[in-house]
Amino acid sequence: MATAVALKAQSSDNISYQAVVRNAQNELLVNQKVAVAISILQGSAEGTNVYAETHTPSTNANGLITFLIGNGAATSGDFSAINWSAGPYFIKTEIDPAGGSNFTITSINQLLSVPYALHAKTAESITGDVNYTETDPVFSQSLAAGITESDISKWNHTSYEVGDQLHGGIVFYVDESGQHGLICAKEDQSSGIAWQFGSPSITGAQCIGIGGGYMNTMLIIAAQRGDYEDNYAAKVCASYYTYINDTVYGGWYLPNVTELQLIQSNKAAINTTAATMGGSALIEGEYWSSKEGGLTTDGNAQTVYMMGATGGSLKTDLKAVRAIKAF
Repeated sequence: MATAVALKAQSSDNISYQAVVRNAQNELLVNQKVAVAISILQGSAEGTNVYAETHTPSTNANGLITFLIGNGAATSGDFSAINWSAGPYFIKTEIDPAGGSNFTITSINQLLSVPYALHAKTAESITGDVNYTETDPVFSQSLAAGITESDISKWNHTSYEVGDQLHGGIVFYVDESGQHGLICAKEDQSSGIAWQFGSPSITGAQCIGIGGGYMNTMLIIAAQRGDYEDNYAAKVCASYYTYINDTVYGGWYLPNVTELQLIQSNKAAINTTAATMGGSALIEGEYWSSKEGGLTTDGNAQTVYMMGATGGSLKTDLKAVRAIKAF
């Protein structure tokens, strides 16, 4: 059987394919040459076969095979002639674990996105005013479908500013390029939650500076784990996401002290924008940071008071949290 299939768009005229190969006993096939037949089906999982090719990759120590679709030995059709705008398309994979032509493992997966270099080959040039409703299912599943008018206003290196709306959040820091920075959520993810889960422990969350809160958040979650239902400051921030124009934006995290202080410095602009977005103002109280109090204690973590002070509290104390995200 083949598991963990991954289809990835490349900047070249190919599509990267990965799969883990197992035998009938569900054992990994390691360091072994296998044969793979690839077919691209148009319209449905039982649709027209517009292209087919074969590969003979070898699995690695983890049973993983990797190759480029479009770069194999073609058996029918022309990969470069596929009209990707005429989808949907499906990838049919057949594998012979012995490396021959007796294909006993078969899977079919819908191709939800294609390399832009391939999609562009079917584009026509247009001029004048055009009103068009996009119906291409390949494009509609891509991140490009989520581009909004506000995104386009920043397209040609126009700088973002503190207080701008972006990805469902509010810009509170912009770097020197004007194109990258940090956004915070439009509302608190909790008005009172503990920093820790279970018994106090040292997590090693000591990263400081802009961007350091992300690593702190990952360290906290890795050290504390807990069940899916268990919530604590870092987890509720990492679980947060926004859904804007059919696009999900993840990657949120619990800010460190530096990042919280930037929020505190720009709280007026944040609160103004939050109100226009249906969010909520920052409270005049303490927020958890993701930085631990020190490597010699397992019971303290740092906080930032929105009136300006920085302090520390027991990890069992209940404090507010607001997630942030890099852009």
